[in-house]
Amino acid sequence: MKNSPPGATAPPLGQTKCLIWDARYEKVRYDRVVRDVAVFSVIGVGLGERRHVLGLSVTLSETEAHWRAFLESLLAHGIHGTTFVVPDDHTGMKAARRAVLGAATWQ
Repeated sequence: MKNSPPGATAPPLGQTKCLIWDARYEKVRYDRVVRDVAVFSVIGVGLGERRHVLGLSVTLSETEAHWRAFLESLLAHGIHGTTFVVPDDHTGMKAARRAVLGAATWQ
């Protein structure tokens, strides 16, 4: 948050009717070795039809556990009212969506 005092928390993310999520792989130096990492991103579409980047995360793979932790962290930051999700057809994404956003329609 711009000009926020140390220790301040971000405001809740709010009602987000649609989530668009994906992962891409980038090369990074990790423990003195160059390796591929997954960069997760989630874009939300709110009630005003505007898109907002809601979160980014870097992890070593696209397993269900990593996607689930990422989605749960977004829920903990106040996302609610999600009725529609647009992810890839990755197995880890599917399982995480069922576990965390089971009521949301999958495109």
